[in-house]
Amino acid sequence: MYRKEILSYITCTFFVLLAMSLHLLEFFGVITFSVNAIVFFLYTAMILLWDRIMESRILRTQSKKYFMMVTFLMIGYLAVRTLKYEILYDNLVAIKYARYIYYFFSLNIIHLVFFISLMIAKSEHEPISNWWHLLWIPTESFVFLVLTNDYHSLAFNTDVQFGVGAYKPLFYIIVLYAAILTIASLVSALRASMSLSPWSLALPILPMLLWLLYTFSYVINKDFFVYIKTAIASAEFNVLIIILFIEALVFTRLIPSNRGYDKFLSLSSLNIGIMNMDGDIVFAPKEGPSVTPDMIRASMGKARKVDEDTYLESAKIKGGMSFWFIDLKELNSLKKQLYALNESLMSENELLSADKKLKEKMAKLEEQNEIRSYIDSRLSDKFNFLKIVMDNLPEDEEAFERALKRACITSAYIKRYSNLFY
Repeated sequence: MYRKEILSYITCTFFVLLAMSLHLLEFFGVITFSVNAIVFFLYTAMILLWDRIMESRILRTQSKKYFMMVTFLMIGYLAVRTLKYEILYDNLVAIKYARYIYYFFSLNIIHLVFFISLMIAKSEHEPISNWWHLLWIPTESFVFLVLTNDYHSLAFNTDVQFGVGAYKPLFYIIVLYAAILTIASLVSALRASMSLSPWSLALPILPMLLWLLYTFSYVINKDFFVYIKTAIASAEFNVLIIILFIEALVFTRLIPSNRGYDKFLSLSSLNIGIMNMDGDIVFAPKEGPSVTPDMIRASMGKARKVDEDTYLESAKIKGGMSFWFIDLKELNSLKKQLYALNESLMSENELLSADKKLKEKMAKLEEQNEIRSYIDSRLSDKFNFLKIVMDNLPEDEEAFERALKRACITSAYIKRYSNLFY
């Protein structure tokens, strides 16, 4: 995790703790004015900051769109609650419609989180089935029926405001529908994490367990819970649970993100390192001597000698530089063996034998050089094309993707063609 992301998460946590503290200070009479508006702005800042982090981490474009929609729905959800308690608290009609509007935000958030869960363990270009989009019909139908409840009273009893009698059958159907989507999101995450570590399996469950514990405590309403529900209201808690659930999916890499390259490089056979723009080596090669940032910069485009057995070479990448070592140990070892053999040959037969072996190796080397020259002559246009593409990558995302695909195909062709001779 990058330093900026850590600072962003610390800032988000600070905003939440500050909001909780303001609620408690108002509850105990330390603050004599309403803090709902301030708390709303704190949570809004936290949500927007979190969305910015997600936008930089997530690879899939569709997932980014869903995250952005969830972000604005959560802000709208909290905004309606703030208006209800700050401005509309003495208007019963406005409070009733504010309660109706809650369902617009909550149902759509649950729906989008379910769609995000459908993308778990899928590649960036692997779409979800179009049939799933039919779920928008019942979701928006339920929203419409709730918003128009005064005309049919299928969801809420317009004559009873509180108690069991305030709810009609449609309300329970909506709750069941929301519960099904929530459980389906969790099941989708659990199925994808079955083949991963136990931590990946347990982490997405923790936010749901917290939500169940909070809901159960809210229902039984024990004395100790008064301070908890005062510090963090149900709407604010629901927003945090949604964020924690999505964070769990991204953190366990159930949703693909552009983090964790160090783990990939450590498992691969590529002995390369990465240095950021500040000159800090964020990932060191598995083998090789220690190098300084100045040495890495000096070796860009031209190999630089580090010691008798190692050369250093580097190249620019987005956000820094990559570097790798050219190992000459085997070549130097072969040279030493040849020198030692040449000195130990005391007879003509031994000299002839050594000469013969040397000629065979030289012949083989010449043959390999000829093959390399032939490959270079046949693939020179491909190398030139690849260099032109990589040196002129467009800024536009779609054009960038097309150019990168062509570069990958050309690179694969070069490798496959070379493999025909080795």
